[in-house]
Amino acid sequence: MSERTSNYLKGASILVAAGILSRLLGLFFKIPLYQMVGSYGNGIYGNVTSIYNLLLMVSTVGFPVAISKMVSENIAKNEYATAHRVFKLSIIILAVLGALSSLFLFFGAEWIIETANWTAESYPALVAIALAPLFISFVSAFRGFFQGFQIMTPTAVSQILEQLVRVFLGVILCWAFVGQFGIGLGVGGAVFGATAGGLVAAILLAYLYRSFATKNKRLLRARTKKRQISNRALLKRLVIISIPVTLTSALVAMFSTVDSFI
Repeated sequence: MSERTSNYLKGASILVAAGILSRLLGLFFKIPLYQMVGSYGNGIYGNVTSIYNLLLMVSTVGFPVAISKMVSENIAKNEYATAHRVFKLSIIILAVLGALSSLFLFFGAEWIIETANWTAESYPALVAIALAPLFISFVSAFRGFFQGFQIMTPTAVSQILEQLVRVFLGVILCWAFVGQFGIGLGVGGAVFGATAGGLVAAILLAYLYRSFATKNKRLLRARTKKRQISNRALLKRLVIISIPVTLTSALVAMFSTVDSFI
């Protein structure tokens, strides 16, 4: 077995383990949430997270795959400078998409509630989760970069940390708000855990990226070709790779969102 294959299998195992642990942590969120807000509050939570997931799928889900693939391809050719450019271009695009999604959730909250005929108590939850797409856009870019280098630990650690913050902060805020201010703000506190989790994960990954880039400054400038690939060509390939993944995931999320509008 080659070293590259061994590293890939090791990295895949780390991601699988992190995914299982994250799902187990999720159980510690869903059970107390239902006990605190009941079926009514759980319905609000489901509606809000369904539209959040749809925006997340459309704006971020396909890009980590594309980033990872293009970074890996360029590393195999010793085009480390191009691999780094792929990441820097991607993080700008994802930040813009994430910001647009966040603005839509924040300023369009009342329109969403009116159009979907949701209860007005959904408003705090929509506002509380509004910044999450922006934070997750950075998380997605960093994870794609590290996975392209076959470094899976940052993704796994950030995934677990994100889930820990989401679960424990969400449960604590829900418990603190629901008795004092009602179910609407209680659910708002619960979903704010996702926003805080995304922020913490983004900060951690930014720190790890900066450390990696500082240690490998010369490597990330290495290239074999004298003529650089244009940003336009890199962007075109990023979009081509990401579209199939984005469409598939968005369709699944869309069905869930449509159900919440009916």
